[in-house]
Amino acid sequence: MIIETDEVVLMGENEDLAASLVGGIWLSFRESIPEPQARILIEGFNLIILSDPSQGDMDELADDDRLAGRVDSLLPGMLTQILVDDATTTPMKKMAVFELITNNIIETLTRMGFTLDDDIVNHEYLPELNKILSFFYDMQQYEDVVGIAHLLESQDIPQVNRFLLAMSKYLGDKFPLDNYELILLDVSEVTLKAIRDGLELPDDSEGIPEAVIQRIRANAELIEGTKGYEHVIMNGGVGGSVDSYMEFFKSDLAEVFQRNDPVAYAKELAAIYLISDLNTPVIKKAVLEFIYTVVTDHAALYSVEAFMNRLVLDND
Repeated sequence: MIIETDEVVLMGENEDLAASLVGGIWLSFRESIPEPQARILIEGFNLIILSDPSQGDMDELADDDRLAGRVDSLLPGMLTQILVDDATTTPMKKMAVFELITNNIIETLTRMGFTLDDDIVNHEYLPELNKILSFFYDMQQYEDVVGIAHLLESQDIPQVNRFLLAMSKYLGDKFPLDNYELILLDVSEVTLKAIRDGLELPDDSEGIPEAVIQRIRANAELIEGTKGYEHVIMNGGVGGSVDSYMEFFKSDLAEVFQRNDPVAYAKELAAIYLISDLNTPVIKKAVLEFIYTVVTDHAALYSVEAFMNRLVLDND
């Protein structure tokens, strides 16, 4: 998971970063499509640039110090490629740009711990996708006077519902959430804590979500000796994405897999998933779904399932 909240990046309401990064060809395209659609694309582009921590500083693009985000060098280039194609009509270019921005926003939200319904979400939901991401950043500079922090900490409310209720508190009870309920399946506890931390002084909100701490402690004996367990006791980072841990422990996992001991492999996977940003109720299913793709022996799978059933996953 990539969540950067150390510095709040302020952008003006009418800021258009594509104008700086792509130039005149973008300005011409922007003027050729309806203004409401252009505003949606501008907001999406701005949010993608704001959210990407992997490339160079943008300070030189600004007239002042308001822009402190990072540039994904691929996005402006891909956008330019679409716009310079003289063989493509404006409506076709518009569709391609919508899909490009939408796909990048989806990728960004996924990295940040949001689970979207892949069967539903598409470019038609770009306004909602933008709003989800912009809400996250809005909370990094919001003085909480309506109890959003308390709501985000309410363990008796499912994570996705906590997020939607927080949006409703911020945007107003009359703000329609129907589309958000359709496309948003889950929100990581780590993401909710990052939002909550943005509402408080840093000294009052350090650490990782209590639910993650509890499940690691509850399963410490079961995962002892795994790479994930050693990572924790050596003060390694907790609450990252499963993909990032799988890549980090890639060679170790391959070595365990080669031993032809599915239970040991499941143990390593369980440790990784337990220290990740996944919400506790989905961990068992997620591990087993992965195991089923690489282990086919029924007797071995029975042993794996027996091990997974020993995990304590009811702490949140």
